[in-house]
Amino acid sequence: MNWKEIERVDDGFSGKKKSMKVPRQWVYEHYYEIFNLLFRIENALRILVYIVLKEKFQGGWDDIQITSDDNQQGTISSIAKRRMNQDEDFGYLGYSVTCPIMYLTSGELIGIIISDSYWEHFNDYFNCKRKLVKTKLDEISNVRNALAHFRPLKKEDVELVKQNASHILNSVEDGLMNIFKINDIVPTNTEEEWYSSLNNLESEYCDLSFKQSPNKEWIKININYCCPIINNKKNFIGN
Repeated sequence: MNWKEIERVDDGFSGKKKSMKVPRQWVYEHYYEIFNLLFRIENALRILVYIVLKEKFQGGWDDIQITSDDNQQGTISSIAKRRMNQDEDFGYLGYSVTCPIMYLTSGELIGIIISDSYWEHFNDYFNCKRKLVKTKLDEISNVRNALAHFRPLKKEDVELVKQNASHILNSVEDGLMNIFKINDIVPTNTEEEWYSSLNNLESEYCDLSFKQSPNKEWIKININYCCPIINNKKNFIGN
């Protein structure tokens, strides 16, 4: 079959090939848009689930019980390991991924978020009721599954995904940005116990600096360590 390839097109001024010409045999343009939307939405949910579970359960985050898409009970770790082993049959394809969260499907991520066991940990990231979160995410999943199985999609499906994401994920984005943008310097007169205990760890070889998120719920600690010189020895040329 003649698959064709994307053609880079000269912009006519700078001589740089900035535009792309897609072969007419390829899919309609709204398929590219819906793929980009779903890619970003699913990975935003993946990051959210990882961060929330890691904060609440620490090192045991991947030992929590969940229900897989095939209705099997197991831990995140056990489900991921089973899928990792299946992937090893085709280890030459793609990139090697070892983080368990990357092996959960979008349906399983949604199931964790809205479950009776874990919703209380995710509630603050959404500005609507759990029932509505489920409805909106299920609609997005329906479009996602249609794309994954190459069923035809309408342009209206793109708008539905955009609207649903705007309704329920804007607050999630705000929450994640608080984690990613930890740039505010923690005041030196902070009286919280964590600050006092860590600040006392500084020495002539170790310097600590502290920054916090805009909502003051997340802290970033920068550690600068200078190795002490224990002994000086001359090298073979006398230096």
